[in-house]
This record gives sequence, structure tokens and C-alpha cells, in this order.
Amino acid sequence: MKTGIIVEDHRDTREWLASLLDEVFPGITLVLEGSVEDGIKALEEHNFGLALIDISLPDGTGLTLVEWMRRRAPDTYIAVSYTHLTLPTTPYV
Repeated sequence: MKTGIIVEDHRDTREWLASLLDEVFPGITLVLEGSVEDGIKALEEHNFGLALIDISLPDGTGLTLVEWMRRRAPDTYIAVSYTHLTLPTTPYV
């Protein structure tokens, strides 16, 4: 796996994920995008070994990207994430 794409609309989270991948996969080339539209453009231009996709993006759902990759890039490893910034009011037991 030499290339990866991160599609995450929150810049800080996108950069954090990129730093994690850089640590785990030294030398990986990453493309960072913040929307479904930009993600699809990047997917049309490159082949990625790994994709980290946010489920909730400003112009749609990350599932659009997952469906696109399943049809056109079936060898890409895909991880889908969702972050919710509100803390739960009920403590975990």
C-alpha cells in the first residue's frame, strides 16, 4: 500500500488521520480531500491502496464514495469513520 486518500471535511481531523497513516505506513503518499465531489475527482485521477472516508460530508454521504470504489476500485481497502463532537450525557457503564 503506497497511496491513500482521506476524505474528511474537518481539517484538524483530516490532518490527524494523515499523521497517523504517515506513522503506520512510512512513505505513503496521501491525497487529502474535504468533500464527496473532490473525493470523486481524486478517485478518478489516482489508484489508492487505502481510503479513509468520513460518512458525513458537507455535500453528501461518504457512502457515495464507498459505492464508487466498490464498482471501480475493488482492491482498495476502505475504512469509514464518523465523529460526533457532542459528548454523551449518559456515562458509559
